[in-house]
Amino acid sequence: MNPRFAEAWWNRGRAYLGKEKYDLALGDFTKALEINPEYAEAMNDRGSVYQMRGEYDLAIADFTKALQMNPNMANPYCNRGFAYAARGEFERAISDFTRSLRIDPTNAKTYYLRGTVYAQTQKYDNAIADFTEAIKLNPEFGDALFNRGTMFAEKGDFERAISDYDETIKINPRDAESYFNKAKACESAGRSAEAIAALKRTSNMRMLGTDTILTGQERGSGG
Repeated sequence: MNPRFAEAWWNRGRAYLGKEKYDLALGDFTKALEINPEYAEAMNDRGSVYQMRGEYDLAIADFTKALQMNPNMANPYCNRGFAYAARGEFERAISDFTRSLRIDPTNAKTYYLRGTVYAQTQKYDNAIADFTEAIKLNPEFGDALFNRGTMFAEKGDFERAISDYDETIKINPRDAESYFNKAKACESAGRSAEAIAALKRTSNMRMLGTDTILTGQERGSGG
């Protein structure tokens, strides 16, 4: 690696980031920025490291600087939106996700993340629309299907909720949370036998330790 080339430090930093070696990644991105202070990609990725470490103020500062360097990048808007959402600044988060989608309307994760913020703010129709767009772009996006099902259930549309939970289960048959939510939706829809069957699947997986239960927060960050 040539120590005079900012790109070399950036590339190694990205490799460390992919391996979740955040301290090493942070050092390499910072070195890249010392060599080239206008390196927008390195600034964005350093912000991602801060975000992974839960240092949202530092992350937002770096994402903002990256956008000042290159306002046509979609990722810093999406990343900053996530940081704002983590701080409970939902309007700012929605604004940034929307700006990111104007630049890159093909990013399923960004639609999904904006949908989770709409869900948190009880804008269920908006959330459903965003989860639907995410699913169109990535039909195997299990978390988007799960969350859309949850939005349908919140609106009392239990048949659609059950359908989405079924699709989630097809993608991940060990997702106990989908079985549990399907059971609740089936019970509400008057489909008691199916509710009992889904609950049995949940109980069996938990007893065998083969379930993959995700919390609501984890559902809201993936893609």
